Amino acid sequence: MIPSTARSSCGGGTSPRSACAGRRKTSHHPHFGELTLECRALHADEQGQRVVFYTAVPGSPTASVLCGLREAMVA
Repeated sequence: MIPSTARSSCGGGTSPRSACAGRRKTSHHPHFGELTLECRALHADEQGQRVVFYTAVPGSPTASVLCGLREAMVA
């Protein structure tokens, strides 16, 4: 879980189906250190609903941490 103390947030466009791309959130996790995630938001409709995706850049230290967590949960 990423704490709500992230240093930046993902804003969004105002038109439906627009996406904010390339925004990043960086947070310090007490066990895993600094985690940096990219934010992408898909604006679904005119009522302001949106789906927000947080992903790690492939090959980044954050991606390695997340892969390790996934493998630990599957094992």
